[in-house]
Amino acid sequence: MHTQSIFRTSAILGSSVGTVLAFVVILLATQQIIIALSSFVTIACILVSVLAMMRIANYELGTITSICITILAGFAVDYVVHLAHAFNHSNRPTRAEKVQEAFDVIGVSVLSGMVTSVLAAMVLLTCSLQFFAKFGFFLIFTVVLAWIWGNCFFMSVMRVIGPDSSTSWLLQIPGSILPSLRQVFNGKSVKLTAANQE
Repeated sequence: MHTQSIFRTSAILGSSVGTVLAFVVILLATQQIIIALSSFVTIACILVSVLAMMRIANYELGTITSICITILAGFAVDYVVHLAHAFNHSNRPTRAEKVQEAFDVIGVSVLSGMVTSVLAAMVLLTCSLQFFAKFGFFLIFTVVLAWIWGNCFFMSVMRVIGPDSSTSWLLQIPGSILPSLRQVFNGKSVKLTAANQE
């Protein structure tokens, strides 16, 4: 019982820390709170979906499954990050055009990454060692579900509420306040430099 509680705690802690870290990284990279929160929800949905598949497959929580659950967030974040980056860096004015450009720019690459990961993981299913076979199972379902959630859910959310030229600056924090802070700090540094020269 003690060992089972340790497995449960480490699995929950590992996946939670991975998801929160992904949120922080996406927030820093995109500087858009809407994108970061949508990515966070998408990654959480991927994790729950994979855990549901684990339950359907009758996998018990042990050493192998605990390790796999711990590293799930790292695999789950991959496609969402690519799609979020492509959407955020689109110069199109409307959400619909940004989504279309994101799919045009990165859609094929994300699909190819999913297909190659699944093909590589399918080989692991033939291994006689339980760790590799279970890891292959987790990898297949994680990348497939990450692709589905990323393309269908995350991009749909971006199409509906993603930041565009009409979005209020309050909903674009922290990216909307960084130029103002830069101007303030640059203004102070210019004044300090002028004062020092006098």
